[in-house]
Amino acid sequence: MRIIPIMILFSLSMAQSLDPIDIKKNELRTTLDNASRNGQRVLIEDFTGAHYCPYCGYGSFAVSDLLDEYPGTLTSLQYHLGAYTDPYSDLDDCYYQGQTCFDARGTPYGWNSTINGVPFEVFNGDYVIVGASSEESGYQQYSDVYNGLVTNETPYEISIGGVRDDLDVNYNITVSLDGSPAIPDNKQLHIFVVEDNIMTSWFVWEWLDHNSRNVVREWL
Repeated sequence: MRIIPIMILFSLSMAQSLDPIDIKKNELRTTLDNASRNGQRVLIEDFTGAHYCPYCGYGSFAVSDLLDEYPGTLTSLQYHLGAYTDPYSDLDDCYYQGQTCFDARGTPYGWNSTINGVPFEVFNGDYVIVGASSEESGYQQYSDVYNGLVTNETPYEISIGGVRDDLDVNYNITVSLDGSPAIPDNKQLHIFVVEDNIMTSWFVWEWLDHNSRNVVREWL
């Protein structure tokens, strides 16, 4: 059974001061408001590796370009493969039910069976693109898929509210599902906690500094 979850993303840096936390909370609220006003919010799951994977940067940089262009209707999750992660880095340090998040999330899409290499991108839990030959071609290919999905209607709305006490943020999230057509019983809600804009050295035939975007830290 393939689980296609509703994604609720938080991008808070624990090292930031209080004012940036307020800013991030307002950004999250704006993002959710924008999503509710649009027909669809498109999710790209970016399976990649920053170190010694010369093609991975092409895919991940293209996803980053799209995130900058469509902040109201596009979001992403990024998983780093341990084999292509610097041993001194924690980009792959996410686990879910005894597996790395990369393996746990990638296996339902065909990782280690029909897919044996990175990068690969998954759109809305269904459409898979394997490989990338350049940032420009990746951007064009991914944007074509995005434009084909963003006009679709979606049967849920998300609202968020809460308060901050010093560095602790208490929040409530309400997910409202349209019951027509009926929502199947096997639908599940998954929450992914991510960290955005992690400056990383990527090997793209040479070493380049570029942000890692929405790296999954916790899968709840």
